[in-house]
Amino acid sequence: MRPYESVFILQSDLDDEAKENMLEKIKDVIQKNGGEISQLENWGKKKLAYTIDKIHKEGDYYLINFVGDSQVLSELDHFFKMNNEILRSLVVRADQ
Repeated sequence: MRPYESVFILQSDLDDEAKENMLEKIKDVIQKNGGEISQLENWGKKKLAYTIDKIHKEGDYYLINFVGDSQVLSELDHFFKMNNEILRSLVVRADQ
């Protein structure tokens, strides 16, 4: 298993309960596929560099560090692509 970090942006107009539900779903995807989360950090609301879908000018940024294998990566990538509440996402291998 290798260490990874993911940065993703949630829609800023979601209420707190919806954001918490989305974070729990992301944690579940990682853990159900054999991954282990080491850190989840909220970077807060930030202005986007450009407007997304002609309506989103701000987003809530999150960083999550985890260890996992290719199964975790493929499931997490699929989850990010299938949810409209997630504006953008990036998963990279973390240096040790």
